[in-house]
Amino acid sequence: GPDGAKMPSNCHYMAPIMYSQMPMLMAQHESVLLLPNTPQPFDRTPVEALFAGCKVILNDLVGCTSYPWWGDKEATRKAVTESPRIFWEKLEEVLK
Repeated sequence: GPDGAKMPSNCHYMAPIMYSQMPMLMAQHESVLLLPNTPQPFDRTPVEALFAGCKVILNDLVGCTSYPWWGDKEATRKAVTESPRIFWEKLEEVLK
């Protein structure tokens, strides 16, 4: 494990890989574990893992968990798809 941490026998640490390999890698695994020790912004990893069919194991420091739609695939898809448009609309309102 990283920094000499002892990993359970059913887990293994994976070094960073190229982004283009992530969808295939996630689809080959049952779960994705993300347990940061500091608050994180809205990281794309949990969303991609969810849509790759993985069980997503997170703590409450992962930004996406703060949204009421998190975990509902259809609501998550809708929110992530519409977010760029909403962001730019809000920015244009502020700049008027």
